Amino acid sequence: MQKFDRVHLISILLFFGMLFGLFLLTIFLPKQERSEMENRSLAAFPEISWKNIMNRRFMSGFETYVEDHFVGRDSWVGLKGDVEVAMGKTENGGVYIGDNRLFLKLDPPDEAKVSDNLEGIRDFAGQYDLPIYLMVVPTASEIQRDWLPADAPVWDQQAFIESCYAALEGTVIPVDVYDTLAAHKEEALYYRTDHHWTTLGAYYAYLEAAEAMGLADAAGRTYTTEQVSDSFYGTLYSKVGYRHVDPDTIELYHPEGGDSPVELTRMEDEGAVYESLYFRDKLAERDQYQVFLGGVSPMTTIETGKEGKRLLVFKDSYADSLTPFLVEDYASITTIDLRYLNLPYDRFVDPNEFDEVLLVYNVQNFSGSDEVGKLGW
Repeated sequence: MQKFDRVHLISILLFFGMLFGLFLLTIFLPKQERSEMENRSLAAFPEISWKNIMNRRFMSGFETYVEDHFVGRDSWVGLKGDVEVAMGKTENGGVYIGDNRLFLKLDPPDEAKVSDNLEGIRDFAGQYDLPIYLMVVPTASEIQRDWLPADAPVWDQQAFIESCYAALEGTVIPVDVYDTLAAHKEEALYYRTDHHWTTLGAYYAYLEAAEAMGLADAAGRTYTTEQVSDSFYGTLYSKVGYRHVDPDTIELYHPEGGDSPVELTRMEDEGAVYESLYFRDKLAERDQYQVFLGGVSPMTTIETGKEGKRLLVFKDSYADSLTPFLVEDYASITTIDLRYLNLPYDRFVDPNEFDEVLLVYNVQNFSGSDEVGKLGW
């Protein structure tokens, strides 16, 4: 055998030996149940049965299992993202990669779902004699579109929001935060690595809500800020295979004189009563945005012990960082996240027991999901 052939053969054997070694490590090393980097559960080993083998479910599940648990997976994902960016790709996993910031790729509105949402609001308004305020929040890809990659397609969120308000004229009182956010677009209104707005963005929206809702004390209230994290990597960072984005900071706003005493309950926490709006233990978890009200909950109730009105909020998670501002103005606030209720909302809460209703949804949810339509159940 010629020397060149021997070297070629040895290279091939080493390559396949390395692959086989990585495969064995993947199979036998201890496994994680969850990827903190991607904020999701990892695949479990598929059940071995004759039926699963014959219908190919075993092989399909095994492939997913190996992909999820491959040795050094996070490093390989990051390397893949680096190569794609170097080749000029600006979108990965439904996320646009900007200059040290990430943007959610937003599909155009689903007309059927939008129609369901509008009809649900009309049905709700027809049942209750209450002032109903609607806040539809533009996303970062609209307000800070100047920082998007040049080839990233965008659609007109402002026109969409205005059309929703127009379709509900006489039914809801709009809380239009678009102009205010656009006027402050150079500021840190949205997280770089997450799809939510920051506490600063929520604060500007609160001022608009206060004006529309007649909250007289809001404009003169001053706050101190507390930075509680400088290591937040959000949902967009989890989606994208690109790791060269600086972590975000998270700030809490406290009214001068201190936060109001509260008693907070969450539907899923079996009667536990919390004395803070902020769940600081969540800062040790991957999704640090849960520091606001404890994160996802079908229903949260906040009692302040003050004299005053009671507010019912139907919302998505954008309202989690907005609600602490509103707490200063109400005796009680109950928030409902329809995405996590499989029964009609009136099984859990009676809107007639409240003085006002506020709907808070970002454009992504209002245009691409019909969960708001559950108001019509």
